[in-house]
Amino acid sequence: MILHVHASYPPTHAYVVKLHRDCAPQQGRIGGRLEHIASGRSMQFASAEELIACLLGDATLAIDDSNGSAS
Repeated sequence: MILHVHASYPPTHAYVVKLHRDCAPQQGRIGGRLEHIASGRSMQFASAEELIACLLGDATLAIDDSNGSAS
């Protein structure tokens, strides 16, 4: 058996999605806040498309930060 030294799901790639109390996914209405666990950064989103855009943008930033890249 081979043990990997790097976690498959590292905490630096962890997020919390908080849905707003007024969202209604069954009617196609979703909104809330995305929070990056390691840094505390948070972003508001008002649609599923915005949620994905926030996640992709911040994940890129989080990976750059963990690799020591300057912004």
